[in-house]
Amino acid sequence: MVASSLNLLLSATIFLVIPEESKLSLNHDEKSRPHFHEIMYQIINAKQSASPTTAAAVLRVFFHDCMVGGCDGSTLVASNAFNKAVRDTDINLSLPGDAFDLVTRA
Repeated sequence: MVASSLNLLLSATIFLVIPEESKLSLNHDEKSRPHFHEIMYQIINAKQSASPTTAAAVLRVFFHDCMVGGCDGSTLVASNAFNKAVRDTDINLSLPGDAFDLVTRA
């Protein structure tokens, strides 16, 4: 009897908790970067027009980054004297340079 009353009380408490509202919106970066979306559109459009394989290249880099260990951007980091980056491992050596060029331009 006590256990069922406790379960009922716990269930009621869960439903009475007021949900928190997210503070993010689609235009949350408009003050710090006022024309970000237009700039990105222009850069991507120009690169895609010059090299039609860019979209496929970006998609492939995204796949290699996100499908293994989560989307952490590790395929975008370059190696240095102290560390061999994920981007420079054997499996990723064939990733197209167009995708990296697009990220650098943006």
